[in-house]
Amino acid sequence: MFGMAITWENLILLSHISAALIVVLAGVVLYLLLKKHLLPNSEDNKKITIILITYLFGTVNFAMISQSLWQHGAVQLFTLLGIYALLNGLKGKSACQLTLAGLCLSLAVLSRPTAALFAILLSLLILLANKDSLKQSLKNSLYVGLGVIPALLFFLWYNNVYFNGLENQGYAGQLFSSWFSPFPEGFLGIWLSPSKGILIYSPILIFSLLGLYQVYKHKEQENRALYLLSGIIILCHTLLMGKWKHWYGGFSFGYRLASDALPFFMLLLVPFLQSSLYPKLQKLVYILLAFSIFVQLSGLIFFDGIWHNAYDRGFNDTSWLWSVRDSEAAFNVRRVLVKFGYLETACPKCLPN
Repeated sequence: MFGMAITWENLILLSHISAALIVVLAGVVLYLLLKKHLLPNSEDNKKITIILITYLFGTVNFAMISQSLWQHGAVQLFTLLGIYALLNGLKGKSACQLTLAGLCLSLAVLSRPTAALFAILLSLLILLANKDSLKQSLKNSLYVGLGVIPALLFFLWYNNVYFNGLENQGYAGQLFSSWFSPFPEGFLGIWLSPSKGILIYSPILIFSLLGLYQVYKHKEQENRALYLLSGIIILCHTLLMGKWKHWYGGFSFGYRLASDALPFFMLLLVPFLQSSLYPKLQKLVYILLAFSIFVQLSGLIFFDGIWHNAYDRGFNDTSWLWSVRDSEAAFNVRRVLVKFGYLETACPKCLPN
């Protein structure tokens, strides 16, 4: 439209800008969700700021998802929009908002099929919000279902036009054949692998687990159903991704495949920050947040796939993902030492005998 040349360089530039904007928009929706439904008081603004900084800069959203057009940014954006509209609809008894929630959650599923787990579990909020009125629950479910129809029709049309049927769609051939990573290796790897783990690359998220504990402990917690469902979603999603043959996310920085669940980690930071634990652990929160941001900055500086090229042995032998000595962080330190002439190579195993 504006005469910009169609080159690989320009496509990369535009995709980078688009990816960054998607993550920024997700951050805006997260702010609106927190401000309207979870942390509405003015004295909670500092807590909102901590959550937003964590989401945008202390997770792989900064080093990986905002850098190129992965599916994960769109999943997070539509998931957050879906939650926001769902709470608007349930609390304000708005049929329009509930229909919008169905549309947004179904668009998250179109962005990445595993988001169906989020949509299914979040739909339980409809039942929990109207426990005493089955009729109202069915009515609300109908409104949400109406929002699914446009996305479903688009999905069928797109696959028929561009793939000549669902059987030729990219995920069709992998649907039942790629879930063979042994339990609990994949599950534990997503959480604790020295080169891919959630709590290694974003240790600030340990407080999300403490938030879940606070919700379990205090049954009078406001928005308790949403928080409990967030914890269940995180557990189920990491269990599911842990069975995928590439649970480590292939050539990518950090816990890419688990990043879809980052909105739910952010929601669980709310009960932690509202608890009596937060003042006691405030300094540790800041230290781990700073370290998490530092890790993401290192990803921006160093990630180029070279570590994968040196050590990646694929999904048949994942021992390389558990080595501390040959971890991505250790490899990057050696790269710096090589740069200053203190080492001959960052990959001692790569030298000929």
